[in-house]
Amino acid sequence: MRKTNKRYYGKAIKEKASLMIGREIDVVTKEGRCIHGILKSVDDTAYHIVDLLAGKHKVAFEEIDEVIDKIEAEY
Repeated sequence: MRKTNKRYYGKAIKEKASLMIGREIDVVTKEGRCIHGILKSVDDTAYHIVDLLAGKHKVAFEEIDEVIDKIEAEY
């Protein structure tokens, strides 16, 4: 199985958020932190992410520098 990454910056971070619900993503903040997990929900101001250790994170849109969507291909 092959994996590829799709990166979102700027306005696309908020516009494409609903398409990534339930997917594995990495969020890179403007402070340089990286949060890896499953996007559970999105509201008007933030992403709600659950990491693989069941930790919950709320990351506001204005704190996000980049979102990396991990896409698995079946071939």
